[in-house]
Amino acid sequence: MNARPLALLLFIGCGGQDATVTFKDDPVPPVEKPPEDDDGDEGTAPDWNDCPTGYLATYYNLPADHEDMAPEVWEEPDFDPDLQDWWDPGYQAFEQFDASLEMGTNWWPVDEGITGDPDYWSARFNAWIRVNDDEPVELSIGASTDVWVLVDDEVVARDHSDGELEVELQYLDLGAGQYPLEVRFAHRMGDSGLRLRFSSDNAVVCFAEYD
Repeated sequence: MNARPLALLLFIGCGGQDATVTFKDDPVPPVEKPPEDDDGDEGTAPDWNDCPTGYLATYYNLPADHEDMAPEVWEEPDFDPDLQDWWDPGYQAFEQFDASLEMGTNWWPVDEGITGDPDYWSARFNAWIRVNDDEPVELSIGASTDVWVLVDDEVVARDHSDGELEVELQYLDLGAGQYPLEVRFAHRMGDSGLRLRFSSDNAVVCFAEYD
């Protein structure tokens, strides 16, 4: 798969909420394409004293005739995102650097001119998270259809709706340490939107390091 250049897009959350994770003004260093293996997208832990806040974002274009898109009967998908094919390499559209996941509503990043575009797409967001103590980490999360949060390859939070974006708070008992972080999102019907941020001051998210 050919590497594509990473573009810096900064999305600012709406609603007047103060972000507690600081967005740094440092330029984003060029990043090599992760190795072609199952764990390549997570990279390695960054230098926490000098790392940009943000995610390696991989976007996928899903076909309009996929059986999971615009379902006639809305059912909650399985809690294990690995059981879905929505992030298969054959669907990959592009990669970029996303500084935040406060995308808001009316969010349509994938449009390649195929049938159904810009509807029906998915994304993976990879970074690392450092938790400073054993207190619960507060997560603000909402998605128009489906979103999962995985820490150290375990699903620790998710949100599911039938096309409307509603944000809620969840509290995660992660424990002090540094962990690979992955967010998986899928837009399958209705409006497209995502709002996700770690809103407590005992956690910070940074872009991974890649060889």
